[in-house]
Amino acid sequence: TARALVAGDQGGEFDLVTGPLWSCLVVRVAPELHVLSLSFSHLIIDGVSLVGFLRQLGRMYEGEELPPLKQQYRHFAEDSRRPVPDAEARVAYWRGRLLPLPGRLPFPTDHSASPPPLISFEEELFRTPLTPHQLREVAVRNAATPFMLNLAAYAAVLARTGGAERVVIGSSVARLDLKADDDQLGYYLDNIFVPVLVRPGDTVGELVRQVRGAVVDAQRNILPYTDLAAALKPDFEVSRPWP
Repeated sequence: TARALVAGDQGGEFDLVTGPLWSCLVVRVAPELHVLSLSFSHLIIDGVSLVGFLRQLGRMYEGEELPPLKQQYRHFAEDSRRPVPDAEARVAYWRGRLLPLPGRLPFPTDHSASPPPLISFEEELFRTPLTPHQLREVAVRNAATPFMLNLAAYAAVLARTGGAERVVIGSSVARLDLKADDDQLGYYLDNIFVPVLVRPGDTVGELVRQVRGAVVDAQRNILPYTDLAAALKPDFEVSRPWP
């Protein structure tokens, strides 16, 4: 069946040395009905680019000729490798916000810990007592985005479950400020780290506003991950878990 063919196509691995880092499968279900299955390595595309790819694919399917790009991805890569003008100030910001580095949260478990697989994920579906519209209202009331609101809730859960007042949450943000063209495809994510103090007397609004400020400051002080890690942990190059 088409479902089985697509599932089989998406279960493969990409060779990061020889490539290609994407695959395409077209299944003909009926004379005028086809299923298109696309798989990409996360090294070459992110969520924002995937939306752009599908948008461009739809335009081409309708017979539209796409205009030439203003910039190629290699130009973005070259720009991102250039030294950050205020790198010292950014390093000072992160040292002040992240040091001393917090340890792992002591989550209570009902089974012995084992090394996790290299790539794994789980999905948990649940309902919240508030509707999406109500959640957006809470975010707007605190001049925050839904992402910031969810991050604040996540920080509260981590602090309460792990018994820690200070938590640091890592996340990814799209560097859309470095893109010259909305139709340009590639991997534009960078890492940010959001330190949060979850105090017993804080209101939801106070926590959301604190997270909002931390996210905005983190985005303003983005540094390449290896530069940031080396600044916070001098032996990073010899202690990191990958080659």
